Amino acid sequence: MLRKVRVVVPNDAGEITVVVADDTSDIRELIKLTLDLEGGFDVVAEAEDGVEAVQMVENHRPDVILLDLSMPLMDGFEAIPVIKERCPQTKILVFSGLDESSMRSEALETGADGFVPKGTDSDLLVASVRALLQG
Repeated sequence: MLRKVRVVVPNDAGEITVVVADDTSDIRELIKLTLDLEGGFDVVAEAEDGVEAVQMVENHRPDVILLDLSMPLMDGFEAIPVIKERCPQTKILVFSGLDESSMRSEALETGADGFVPKGTDSDLLVASVRALLQG
């Protein structure tokens, strides 16, 4: 059986492009700072609700979207299949402060590529993003 391997083509600067979607600006800023300090990432857009998240993914075609589940207008569960349909190359890493055990399963079943709980150590967040793009 042949295994399909996704090759990530970084932006012109060789960075992994990211959209950060969370309804709390402080969390978006913390994630941007974490990725900036790590290096190798370019946060190309932010979104504060699910509708805007879908629009930003369509507009920027990022390698990864970091997607909160609990957002106004369209929650992460509703946004996942729309993003998968419109931009199948974009990997979806869900992060949530909701009950991890049930949310992880539901997010992955809905089509997310990965899950990390909010408050995750910054090294684990970065490793999770990179792991999505490895295979």
